[in-house]
Amino acid sequence: IFVIPVLIGLLFELLVIVPLRVPVDESPVFLLYQDWALGLVFLKIWTRL
Repeated sequence: IFVIPVLIGLLFELLVIVPLRVPVDESPVFLLYQDWALGLVFLKIWTRL
């Protein structure tokens, strides 16, 4: 139950947030609890549709 929200949040962060927020010459820092929370929100929205 922990893995799926983390993967969804990490995917969204890699595709949307990182290109907008992180400069090209820096490496991104991933916080798993933020990715988990973001993935949980998207999972809840997706299951309600």
